[in-house]
Amino acid sequence: MHHLDALRALLLLQVVPYHAAILYSTQPEWFVKSDDTSLLMTWISGSLGIFSMTGFFMISGWLTVRYLKTRPVDQWMRIRLERLGIPLVTCMLLLSPLAILAGNIAANERGGAVPGETFGGSYLSDLMVANDRWLGHLWFLPTLLAFSAVIWLACKRGWYAPILKRLGSGLNVIPNDFLCWLVVIAFFAVWRTGFQTAEFIARENWGYQPSLLGILDIKRLAVHFPAIIFGLVIGYNDQLRRRLVRATPLRTMLVLFFMAAFIGLSGAETFSLKVLQTVIQNGLGIAICMVLIGGLENVFSRPQGWVSFISRHSYSVYLFHFAPVVLLGVAMRRIQLPPLVEFVTVVTLTLTIAFSLAVLVSRSRILSFLFNGVPPGEYRRTSRQMFRTSDPYKS
Repeated sequence: MHHLDALRALLLLQVVPYHAAILYSTQPEWFVKSDDTSLLMTWISGSLGIFSMTGFFMISGWLTVRYLKTRPVDQWMRIRLERLGIPLVTCMLLLSPLAILAGNIAANERGGAVPGETFGGSYLSDLMVANDRWLGHLWFLPTLLAFSAVIWLACKRGWYAPILKRLGSGLNVIPNDFLCWLVVIAFFAVWRTGFQTAEFIARENWGYQPSLLGILDIKRLAVHFPAIIFGLVIGYNDQLRRRLVRATPLRTMLVLFFMAAFIGLSGAETFSLKVLQTVIQNGLGIAICMVLIGGLENVFSRPQGWVSFISRHSYSVYLFHFAPVVLLGVAMRRIQLPPLVEFVTVVTLTLTIAFSLAVLVSRSRILSFLFNGVPPGEYRRTSRQMFRTSDPYKS
């Protein structure tokens, strides 16, 4: 399972350039944007955003199966609440105000407001409003908590094993491995496109944007739910996992072809081409993950020190990277360097800051409790295992 450590490291490293590239991309619109956009940055952000969260949820489901095979579901759920809930509250209270402040500074600069207004009524008013700006990149945590609650309920009701067996058997009925792979991709494309279409229609016709407490986007729950279910299924059914999670030449070439097609459609202006790009994106994420994991399994058959280091600190780096990216993005608006130079600078400084903070957290009982949800009594054991594939507590 060392290849999952490598995948964690890869997903971690790409989160920073993904958010940094959005600063300079022509799309999507973000609350902090540079005045100088770049087509290259648009390609980078678009390509990295295809598979990252799909991979996170897929791995989470996969490792959840490993944990539940040997330990009770109530213990698993308690650990989930600790490891996800406590960092969520801590980061929302300490880090989210910094991200909101950076957004206000950037908005005031574009609007020509005087600097003093950034810290005045506008900023204070934003802090008092419950919206998705409070979550930012942290939306991953309550989403995973919601999925965990569904899994816990399924286990308590006795639905967990029968559902996974039925789903795995249903896919294994398909005789051809490649056809089975295509069916999974098609399902993801149809499922995600369907929910996105429904949300678009509701928003355009009735102005309705479903959310939980005004913060968590319900569409995200629906769109990413198949990824964690798929991770559970392939974790439960080894035969199906061996059929689907492979990096064959044909599958790899198809993934590369559709990635090129997705990038080529980045500047599409007609509605039909935008829909085509969305459909490709929705199916391509899971395809990349299956091929990528299969390829990494062949390369990382043994543990690698640098991979273990990155994977061990990946949770903290994920939590800490967002505020530096947006604050540096605001600072770069005043320097006016070429977008590529600014991008490299933001990525380098953000990784340095985030890893430094992650190492600091790992060496402190109190900080590990606040930012990793590790109870002080478990600090010594967990600090050596945290977020490795051998320890599914954070799966």
